[in-house]
Amino acid sequence: MRRFKGAVLALAVSVSLSATAYGGESINFGDYTAVLADDGINFFSEYNDIENVGGGYFAASNKEGGISLINSGGEVVGKYDYTYYGPAGDGLILVYGKNDGGGYGMGCMNVEGELVIPCKYDYIRPFSQGLAAATERNEDDVKLGFINQKGEEIIPFEYDNASDFTDDGLAAVEKDGLWRYIDTSGKEVFAVNGCDFAFDFNNGFAMAAKGPLFGFVNKTGEFITELKYSRLGSFSEGFAAAETKDENGQWEAFYIDENGKEGQKYKNAYISDFYKGRAVIFEEEKNIVSLIDKNGNVIKRIKAQGNIVFPEHGKIQGAFYMADDGSSKYYNWDLKEISENEYSKITSLSDEYVVSDNMGNYGYFSKKNGEITPCMFKWCGDFNNGFGIAFDADMRFYIIGKK
Repeated sequence: MRRFKGAVLALAVSVSLSATAYGGESINFGDYTAVLADDGINFFSEYNDIENVGGGYFAASNKEGGISLINSGGEVVGKYDYTYYGPAGDGLILVYGKNDGGGYGMGCMNVEGELVIPCKYDYIRPFSQGLAAATERNEDDVKLGFINQKGEEIIPFEYDNASDFTDDGLAAVEKDGLWRYIDTSGKEVFAVNGCDFAFDFNNGFAMAAKGPLFGFVNKTGEFITELKYSRLGSFSEGFAAAETKDENGQWEAFYIDENGKEGQKYKNAYISDFYKGRAVIFEEEKNIVSLIDKNGNVIKRIKAQGNIVFPEHGKIQGAFYMADDGSSKYYNWDLKEISENEYSKITSLSDEYVVSDNMGNYGYFSKKNGEITPCMFKWCGDFNNGFGIAFDADMRFYIIGKK
């Protein structure tokens, strides 16, 4: 269950960028194009970082302390005197800047550069289910509420804590020491008694905490477990990973089903989420990696080759790697060794994924159609919202997307 950041790079043919490629506006690769952005400047001479904000636009924090908006054609379409805080979702960008009252705060601009939510909030989180949690200061008292994409107050600023709305349609909020869940209209669905903190719902269940211990609550407000676990993962395919200490102080990992029933205990082990009916168990003291089914039956075992690393949050499960003394070996969900490229392919959320050759160069492949670009870049980022960003040896940056 413990998570480590995984690698996303891996083996293809190395091709150097030509002078023609540097001088041209774009390079065609069949269904895809790599556009040389911002007239081919060295990225780090002008910018600190860049992020895909959706709608075919990218926000870059520039050296002047503001935001530069760049379109998918590589053109800088505007510069704005705001500090960049990240994508807000729904085509909006989180910014920090001066407001009409002479102070500073957070707001949102759209990809046309219009400030659609004034910079009057202490903080705004990204939008989810059409609403964003925001904080508003009243003298020394800070309260949270929810706003829509127009900046309209939908749920009053009366809470001391709040989570985001999830696909379950609920958000956890706290007021006067009591946690409760509300729907997108602000109506209270149920309260959660006896906890210090309540978390987002995910796949029908939410974690709650009392001090350092955790438990699960369902969508009727009932606890399906006691608040007694040291760590909990999210439910996946009907099971959630859990950890606690036994009477001798040893860590043990196991799975909890949707009725709160605990499964087989594994001493000092790292356990994955279930994926396609199977999960991976690394028993550190035994130096064994096991593949199990939902009944706990062992399908296959192999000897461990170092510390196990499961895909980072937000990646597809189905592969992992083991790292030892600076080297890594990659495995699929059948415990068969695979290449780093194959690991990248399996865990990528999009059809496109990053590959590398044995010379330290990177490119893109498609799960469906094979090579998109040869390994001609010095760094490639994951595809997001239909585009990837890549850098050449001179730190020129390219935007890669379908034609």
